[in-house]
Amino acid sequence: MDNSCNGCHSAGSFKPLVTYDQVKNNIEGILDRIQRPNGDPLKMPKGGSFSATQINTFIKWKADGLTEN
Repeated sequence: MDNSCNGCHSAGSFKPLVTYDQVKNNIEGILDRIQRPNGDPLKMPKGGSFSATQINTFIKWKADGLTEN
């Protein structure tokens, strides 16, 4: 997330995704945006995509209860 999201979602931004709680509380929106098809203007991150492995890490983290590591 640091490399792909913090350029736009840093502290003080409209939708910061810096802390565990910020990411945890926004997991539904994050999963929605990172799984959108290429070409969708709402797909995140802008200018690239997470790999299938990275996306599956988010999905598994949610399925496992969003534990803080």
